[in-house]
Amino acid sequence: MTTLAKFEKYVSTAQRLQLYPLSIRKAYDEYLEDENGKVYLDLLSGSSVANIGYGNQEVIDTYAETAKRITYTNFHYTPTKESVDLSEKLFEISPGRDNKKIIFGLSGSDAIEGAIKTAQVYTGRKIIVNFKNAYHGAHCFSYLTSDFTLDKTFSDLKQKFVRTLDFPKNYEQVVRVLEELHELLRTRKIAGVLIEPIQGDGGNIVPPENFLIGVKRLCEQYDTLFISDEILTGAGRSGKWFAIEYEKIEPDLLVIGKGFGAGYAPFSAVIGDEKIIDSLPSASHVSSYFGHAPTCAVVLKIIEIVEREKLLQKTSENGEYFRELIRRKLPVYKVRGRGWVNGIEGFISNFEFGKIVGLYGLDQGIYCGYFGENNNTVRIHPPLTLSKKQVEEAVKALSNSVENVELGINEEIKKKYQLCSGFQVTNLES
Repeated sequence: MTTLAKFEKYVSTAQRLQLYPLSIRKAYDEYLEDENGKVYLDLLSGSSVANIGYGNQEVIDTYAETAKRITYTNFHYTPTKESVDLSEKLFEISPGRDNKKIIFGLSGSDAIEGAIKTAQVYTGRKIIVNFKNAYHGAHCFSYLTSDFTLDKTFSDLKQKFVRTLDFPKNYEQVVRVLEELHELLRTRKIAGVLIEPIQGDGGNIVPPENFLIGVKRLCEQYDTLFISDEILTGAGRSGKWFAIEYEKIEPDLLVIGKGFGAGYAPFSAVIGDEKIIDSLPSASHVSSYFGHAPTCAVVLKIIEIVEREKLLQKTSENGEYFRELIRRKLPVYKVRGRGWVNGIEGFISNFEFGKIVGLYGLDQGIYCGYFGENNNTVRIHPPLTLSKKQVEEAVKALSNSVENVELGINEEIKKKYQLCSGFQVTNLES
């Protein structure tokens, strides 16, 4: 039985989001190799995670050396130097005042849980504002605030705890959404506004300039917490440590994950002002593996590599170069993003554009993602280490893929298309 067949037979439907009918057996540098030995330039980083590429020996050695010395303590009972050193470093690179504290986690989902609980306890309110097509995770509150993944079973809970606004794409929508947010905040029932500075799974949408500033000002006016979900955009993926820095905003709570562990270790955190973070009572957000010493050592090493290799600057420059080349090669398609958070949006009758381009991309030796409304956005989130030459190779392969789509879908691709499920941006309540 093949790996794919076993995957379908053994693994829960809840955890199968097969982008393409293949399985990966090896990864190195910026490349993936499937079980048939075909190699792909990775333009997805798993799920925007593998920020420094694969097989970095320096990181692997850091984990091994730390684990040889100490594999585990329950961090909550007995902390380690690695955990507190990492805290200090994260405070140094994150926006905000000096009096910060941290809530450790393992996944973006549990960090969102921690942020929402903190907002509810600190404000004494229960309702969270989220945005259409947002994705924040798959636990309880993170699931309720993930607009397009919600099953009807949870509708009553969502109506009790969540209010959803449109994520604006133009200035006319900005005015309307801010007015609607103002009306919600005036009720003084809103604990926090949870927002992605760049909406990732919703299609790599960069909000119009000053929208986030408008949200932050309204939150300040009504003592509501501004929660910036930087799980996807953090760790340098936008060309800055955090995408919220483009608007020079200090969020009340900053939620991080994905790229800080970079695929080498599971890690997430919530960072915020001491008085906000410490509003959560003792033992109200704990787990046996939070603050895991080898993991913390790895995250510190990854931050060091990003700084030493100047990957923020490289990401900013190469991401802009990519968008410039795509606009030249594919002028009729929408390309948007910052750094290495990029989407190419298109439409093709009877097929999801992102999915069909992605399938043709495999034949061209690239592995990209697809998301957005109706999966019509090709998702380009490669490792930050991608070189300029690799950018040019990626653009050539993407251009060829789109041209093949325009010529018509062949029967082999149609068959593969039926085997792709992916992550459909459709709210099941509607």
